[in-house]
Amino acid sequence: MKRFIAITTEQRGKLEKIFGCTPRMISYALSFHAKKGNTNLAKRIRKAAYEMGARVTIVTTEMESMVDSEGTLHQVFPNGAQIELYKSDGRGVIIFNGETVAEYENVKVREIGAIQRRAQLL
Repeated sequence: MKRFIAITTEQRGKLEKIFGCTPRMISYALSFHAKKGNTNLAKRIRKAAYEMGARVTIVTTEMESMVDSEGTLHQVFPNGAQIELYKSDGRGVIIFNGETVAEYENVKVREIGAIQRRAQLL
């Protein structure tokens, strides 16, 4: 999942001036670059950006989510896979091409991300 910190041109200029660094270093820091975005300078740049009001933006796959009157969560993915999570008994299923691909018992909130990733990979 790609993430970055979105800032205005004015804020970018302020960060360059505060830290005396190149625009490229600001980009590395705000895009969480694998190597150059993990330095102490990059961490300080991100902290200053947060203090200016910037927030982290995450780029993810769009999915349609609906909750019906019985409390069942339905998520439909672009590949046609569908997740159904039942509030009544804690079960969850992944459906692909009209067939149940996987079933889960006692689904916890922290497990939903893994279920979503599996559905996306079908």
